[in-house]
Amino acid sequence: MVGQPMHAAAIAFDKAPDGHSEMDKYNWIYSSYWTTFENPVQTDDISGPIKTRENSIDHAASIPLAMNVGLDSYLDVRLAMHLFRSVYYNEGNSILPRVTNILLSALETNPHVPEAWELIFTHLGMTTLQNNTLFQKSFEQFKPIAKHYPTTFKKLITAAASLFECPRGVTESGPIKWLEDTIDWLATSEGGGTLGELGLKLDMYVEILPCYRSAHGSGMDIVRAWEPYLIAAAWNEPLGITKDTRTYYARSDGATSKAAFASIFYFSLFVDQRLLVNKLYKVETSAALRLLGRTIQKYSIISKS
Repeated sequence: MVGQPMHAAAIAFDKAPDGHSEMDKYNWIYSSYWTTFENPVQTDDISGPIKTRENSIDHAASIPLAMNVGLDSYLDVRLAMHLFRSVYYNEGNSILPRVTNILLSALETNPHVPEAWELIFTHLGMTTLQNNTLFQKSFEQFKPIAKHYPTTFKKLITAAASLFECPRGVTESGPIKWLEDTIDWLATSEGGGTLGELGLKLDMYVEILPCYRSAHGSGMDIVRAWEPYLIAAAWNEPLGITKDTRTYYARSDGATSKAAFASIFYFSLFVDQRLLVNKLYKVETSAALRLLGRTIQKYSIISKS
């Protein structure tokens, strides 16, 4: 079993007619980005109950893909991870560029090991690894498989937002433009429709909020640009719907509209917290209030704000 927001689905591993391993999906109503997995993580670095903590589906999805490339190359990556952790523990930050290059070399042959990418992205995000060349190399190697592992990709985006400063204004070559274009690229391929794309996109935008505020500013003028998306998600209607053009009032909440509303509300709230009273009130729909409750539950907005 796998978890999806307010819903349970399932996976199974099987062999395709051509002999390749694959992961079958059953009763999925959300994309992989919103799907969690609680089976043991295939890691040697963590012992005890934490190995069975809730994790992204990326780890399960990687197993057949890694085995299709080859068991030997998969084990090479795991050995490189052991080397990375052991040498870093003993030598500290100064050795990180060398062991990162070794790990990236192993990942060139078999890139389907999310744990290895998470290890690199974590050090980039903590800025214990401050090396633009290695960041660029990591991004170029990971991007071809990023659509298989959207949650792992989110960790790369988070790391990038920690590494780079975003000056005020949006230019064609600035960090914020690169971050937004990269997020848009993944959202378009993984989102599953307009509202699905919006939900994924805004959920990732939360990870780059300091950079976003630095480049775009904050306040109601910034939030106002997202108001049409908030209303469309609350009503589960196409983008551009207004109170005057709405004709169907019995539309039920959809899976993607729930995710989109939660993401955009959370993002907008932290761009300008006055949204709670100034903008949500204008939606004037019981669906919005129900979704607000789910948003608070999902993101723990009360404790965070």
